[in-house]
Amino acid sequence: MAAAYQRGWSEGFHSGSKSGASGAQLKIEWLERRVTDLEQKLDDSERYYEFGGDQVVEVGRYAYRWRGSPPLTVGERVVLPSNWVSQLKAGPGAFEGVVTKLGATYRGELSFILRRAERQGDGAR
Repeated sequence: MAAAYQRGWSEGFHSGSKSGASGAQLKIEWLERRVTDLEQKLDDSERYYEFGGDQVVEVGRYAYRWRGSPPLTVGERVVLPSNWVSQLKAGPGAFEGVVTKLGATYRGELSFILRRAERQGDGAR
């Protein structure tokens, strides 16, 4: 009798634990979706696409200005000015990056993109 009671208690305990974990996981997933949605709304409300007549884009995690024509698009390769981080990573001199977003939310000083990077095959003439 005691063994049957112990088995029933154990099965009930494990079933309750699984149910609680499942409910907690659903709540976590809901909260993660909510945070993502709120971050997107905040980004949309603060993102600007032009500054002083120049296009503003993000290359990785950093924002830059573009004075050239035509406007840049996501995925384009560009040449960026050297900075202390790029010097540590790649050495002195300009370096290439890829436009990841149009516009920016950063409110500080922006460096200028030097030029579009040559496409593969363009420089082999």
